[in-house]
Amino acid sequence: MDAYRAKSNLPKVSSTPAKAHCLSLFISGMTCAFCATTIEKELKKHDGIIAVSVALLSSTGNVIYDSNRLKVSQVQNLIQQLGFNTSILSEDQQHKNLVEVKVENLNSFTEKPDIKSTLQKIQGIKSVIIINQTNRVFIKFEPAITNIRQIIKTIQV
Repeated sequence: MDAYRAKSNLPKVSSTPAKAHCLSLFISGMTCAFCATTIEKELKKHDGIIAVSVALLSSTGNVIYDSNRLKVSQVQNLIQQLGFNTSILSEDQQHKNLVEVKVENLNSFTEKPDIKSTLQKIQGIKSVIIINQTNRVFIKFEPAITNIRQIIKTIQV
């Protein structure tokens, strides 16, 4: 198999399972939607980045990364190399408004856009990150506007 990879220039697959962590950051210096999109696209190119969601209006970003491959400081450095400053939101700020939901049959290609767009229609939802490999959806929300019960009810419909 390794000889085949060498001949075909395929990347070597790590045998270590990914250890996904969610990092919530304040990102300063974004002035337009293109800034947010650029951060998302560029980060997704890096090995160890699983998913990225950047919200321009709140100047925040959620990065789900493999902590076996990257450290928090490396994730921040990737964003800083793009010309934006970052600071980590406090643990309290990160987790009181973040919910992780396991959704059965998420691997169905047709369900992914439906779940994301449906959740994003709920007032108070800041970001939705879907990870097909683990059937998990990470939802960042504003607790003063919506709650976990409403989010779960929407997913179950």
